[in-house]
Amino acid sequence: MRAALTDPRLSVDKRFSGTGGEHGSSLPPELDAHLLNRDPPDHTRLRRLAATAFTPRRIAELQPAASLLDRFPGIRLAAPTHALRWRDSFRVRGLAALPVHL
Repeated sequence: MRAALTDPRLSVDKRFSGTGGEHGSSLPPELDAHLLNRDPPDHTRLRRLAATAFTPRRIAELQPAASLLDRFPGIRLAAPTHALRWRDSFRVRGLAALPVHL
């Protein structure tokens, strides 16, 4: 298991995996830098930063707005994140303290 976890050929981070997007589709640079596409220690550092915004208290503060958005369950985001619901997007913007119109 340790060998697999430290083998750069199995990395999700294109900087280290050796594929550089050669096999399959390549992601836009913004998504390549995403938390889920990073290996430790970068992944761990980014996860810690994000976790501070997802405390039970912060999530509870967003509940009134999330409840309003629940009235529109069929609304979806445009591609490539079509599976995300507006409610989830709103929560992330709220956690990031971004204006609602963004």
